[in-house]
Amino acid sequence: MVIGPVGGGRWPGVLLYTDIFQLTESTLRTARRLASAGFAVFVPEIYPHGELAGVALDFDDAGKRAGLAGAAGTQVGQFDADRVAVLDFMAQRDDVGELFAAGFCLGGHLAFRAALDSAGSRRRSASTRPGCTTARSGRTPMPGRSAGPPRSRAG
Repeated sequence: MVIGPVGGGRWPGVLLYTDIFQLTESTLRTARRLASAGFAVFVPEIYPHGELAGVALDFDDAGKRAGLAGAAGTQVGQFDADRVAVLDFMAQRDDVGELFAAGFCLGGHLAFRAALDSAGSRRRSASTRPGCTTARSGRTPMPGRSAGPPRSRAG
């Protein structure tokens, strides 16, 4: 899913990873807030393959068990391949400037991996999970991309 600011232009891109419950309303609210602040937000599914593809899990014990099973059943190599595909997609867009990554819980770990990705540039990352906040940042933009601060605009 891609949610962008209103109007044309070039925007900083945020790869926003969900938690194990996938694309829920709370994640959509976060994506819309980031877009209203001037970011092009890319929200991939954490589990785009198998029985959880396209499923937003409920915030209950059954949803938690299903999300944890999805995480356990997905190999790191598959998470990495999906991450590279999304970052490549973002980097090829003319309307996306500097790339950032953020995520919640499991998605935070994936965002951190995206920030450390060595495919051309350093990216900014922040992740959150209960009891833990992790952040890593880099200032080097992709070739031809702006290194300036994100532009903020009300939406």
